[in-house]
Amino acid sequence: MAVPLCLLVGVVIGAVNDFLILKLRLNGFIVTLGMLTMLRGLQVALSEGQSIVELPSSFTYLGKASWLGMPAAIWICVLLFAIGAGALAWLRHGRALYAIGGNAEAARTAGIRVDRIVWIVLILCSVLAAFAGILYSGHYGSISATQGSGWIFQVFAATVIGGVSLNGGKGSTFGALTGVLTLAHADHEQILSALQSRDALLAASAATVHITAVEQWLATSLTDNPPRATDA
Repeated sequence: MAVPLCLLVGVVIGAVNDFLILKLRLNGFIVTLGMLTMLRGLQVALSEGQSIVELPSSFTYLGKASWLGMPAAIWICVLLFAIGAGALAWLRHGRALYAIGGNAEAARTAGIRVDRIVWIVLILCSVLAAFAGILYSGHYGSISATQGSGWIFQVFAATVIGGVSLNGGKGSTFGALTGVLTLAHADHEQILSALQSRDALLAASAATVHITAVEQWLATSLTDNPPRATDA
């Protein structure tokens, strides 16, 4: 029951974010960032600043089991990425996400149920985040009080490196996976070169700012100077 209970907690957190964003019309970035900070404080309070080493067997199985010679976590992640890519490419609701990200009001005018789709997506994202925490904790066999600290910057960096626009309406699951693998490879090289974690965090943050600035500059340039059709 441990895994379903954690996933249920993810559903509740996603529903709270939905209410704050869709009903109270609060800024989505601020809401999710605030929720992250609140949950981190709750994590430290519940653990009393100590590592938790006694985990349910279901956690450790998913984190350490091997299927067909490969870690189960890898098989699960590949399956989830494939499902996500297929949903964005072929499902009507998946394609609607691009329209919502590009211009929510235009999508609503076109008949897309914006609030309903965003509600589902936010809950789904929270459930996947909870599941990722289960896999990570099960792999290492413990939960530290500082687990996940600073990861938000790595997530931003991987997303932007993978070509996903922070302004919405652009990106792909394959691109996001590419960004994750690129950043993971960079982290591995940093470990081999004994680069300190604070330097790695600085590098990830700098990469995010740089790529975002370039993306914004390109978007502004195309808006101000749209390409002209050449005469035949």
